[in-house]
Amino acid sequence: MTLLFSKNRSFAFYAPPLATLLGILITLVIFYPGIISIDASLQLQQARTGIYTDWYPPVMGWLWSFLDFVIPGPGGLFLFHVLSFWVGLGIFTSLSVSNRLTAALTILFIGFFPTVFALLGTISKDVGLGTTLVFSCSMLKLAETLKKRVVLILALPFLIYAGLVRHNSLFAIIPILIWSAIIFYKIKPLKRLSLSPFVLASTILSLLALQGADKLLNTVLVKEKTYMYQNLFLFDLVGISVLKKEIILPSSLNPPENPWTLEDLNKIYDPVIVDSLFEGKSPPRRFLLSKDPSEVKNLMQDWKIAVKDNLSFYLTHRWNNYKNLLGISRVQVFRPLGLALPYETIEKNWLNLKVIPFLKSIQHSIFFRGWAYLWIGSFLIVYSLIFRVSEALLISLSGFLYACFYFFVSPSSDFRYLWWTVLSTLLSTMVLVFESPISRRASGVSGT
Repeated sequence: MTLLFSKNRSFAFYAPPLATLLGILITLVIFYPGIISIDASLQLQQARTGIYTDWYPPVMGWLWSFLDFVIPGPGGLFLFHVLSFWVGLGIFTSLSVSNRLTAALTILFIGFFPTVFALLGTISKDVGLGTTLVFSCSMLKLAETLKKRVVLILALPFLIYAGLVRHNSLFAIIPILIWSAIIFYKIKPLKRLSLSPFVLASTILSLLALQGADKLLNTVLVKEKTYMYQNLFLFDLVGISVLKKEIILPSSLNPPENPWTLEDLNKIYDPVIVDSLFEGKSPPRRFLLSKDPSEVKNLMQDWKIAVKDNLSFYLTHRWNNYKNLLGISRVQVFRPLGLALPYETIEKNWLNLKVIPFLKSIQHSIFFRGWAYLWIGSFLIVYSLIFRVSEALLISLSGFLYACFYFFVSPSSDFRYLWWTVLSTLLSTMVLVFESPISRRASGVSGT
């Protein structure tokens, strides 16, 4: 403690933690207790009643049930997200950028980057995934720097949470698991096993453990099965039908006594979002989700056959959804500020009365165009491969694969799905700018 607060320390030494603290305080002043959406409200309700469904991964509600006991309402989970993000960003940046003042400025630049900051103020699974992955990366970086395997344990609960908080988090997690296995091995190499087989075996075992944890949590907590993935099957079947101009719905959804017509489907089909198939203000006929497992199983089989037999129409339908997610064909980005409508804070003060209108004014700008981050991410992957910067490669690959997988599984074109992709792009860019061989040679720092 004496060394930490030594009189010989200059202001620059304390700049990164001060920047981190400033980021936390400003985020809390502007957004606390967090901007909550209908989805998050339903998860809070599940947390309080203890009645979970599989529509949402139960881990977020389960954690929220404990935090709600300490800080009732959205504030507890919001604080968890904010602290995970800023502390993780502060540690990661301090270890990546040798100059302390530059590190502080980098922390503030990434933390207050409009795309990052706007969604950090909201409560969602996407923010939960992104913030806990940032903290996980910081602990992996710290373990690598200190050459202490025990530090990896600090990353474990956050990595598990990130792996369980979204149904489709697998592709975001795999590269980070590979990185953690590399760090574990390099701290103290194993005599009887080389790096590659160790990393492969470790990653597979970690994924199996995550799957087991997910199944256990669902078995223990979930009281009602909704088979949420059926909405994606139906979305694809209707999309194919509309594009092909031929009804290909299974008989269970298209009874002969009351068959669907193309006119019916065109009225409710929107390639941007699946919700219009099930709900809407106007009176057209809608679909109902089934709770019968045999019906859902049959639907999945029908979906597989339809996709196989109509691959070009399926890919066109998926592209129509995905290009809207990336903001390619839209004047306005689809729900760039999350699901909360309106995007407003509960408490008003002079600061958020300035910041919130500013974020709204740029919500359809390049900052919220997913294609930009996907393009930059692909460049970072190639650059990292050329110069063999494995850390930047795996972080950028995490966000890139996660975003690409949405081509097949996205039920809507919400920009929030790409929040981790934005974060991974910024983090890997920082690593390449300050730690790549070129940057080391430019600054006169030797290293491998």
